[in-house]
Amino acid sequence: MRKTTLCRLAFILALALASSANADGIADWLNAIQTSNPGYVKTQILTPTVDDIGNYSLATGGGVTYEFIYNADVGGVSSALMGAGYAPGNVGSDPGGLKLDQCCNTGKFGVTLFGAYDVNFATDSIFGVDTQAVFVMNGTGAELYVNGVLADTVNSSFLISGSVGIGQAYDNSTGGFDQLNGAILGVAVYDSALTAATIRNHYNAFVVPEPSALILVSSGLGGLAMIRRARRLENER
Repeated sequence: MRKTTLCRLAFILALALASSANADGIADWLNAIQTSNPGYVKTQILTPTVDDIGNYSLATGGGVTYEFIYNADVGGVSSALMGAGYAPGNVGSDPGGLKLDQCCNTGKFGVTLFGAYDVNFATDSIFGVDTQAVFVMNGTGAELYVNGVLADTVNSSFLISGSVGIGQAYDNSTGGFDQLNGAILGVAVYDSALTAATIRNHYNAFVVPEPSALILVSSGLGGLAMIRRARRLENER
């Protein structure tokens, strides 16, 4: 078997395994988050969009939680996972953004109250890999969880509700801005402040494959091993 053919088969198999694992992970995540009563859920947002996520209150359930499963990079000097700008009626409260990369290309997660302030988390942004980022607004501060672990807390808490940008910030007067480059695989909003244990459970549901996915991965690795063995035997002849 020619080396180029072997490499091509390995590449195709790797893509198939990654696609299946991603799909299985999102399906398991969707199943896990239902017990947390999300008020809004959407998956496979491949380009920046605008949607009505519903109305929330910081007084209900101790706050509001915004959860993202994403694989994205910077799209400009600032890149928002979600945001709403100034236009009246565009949000339920103050205009704010949840930043994958805070202005201006700081390489840090952040929160922004548009027209007022930018706040950086001490946590480095994660680009180009499947990542869970959860922002918990508890009325007095914002907690950032990354891949199931509390990463940092800042003294800024505000509400994002109603018609908002996802994968960007948006308002009715200026349109979309602060777009990111990539996909939001899943987003959920909860009218409560999720606990650390709950957020960790959501993350585990996404990253720990179900038995069917494990079987697929094992089969794929076995197939690659058989290809390598056949190639070695051919070279020994």
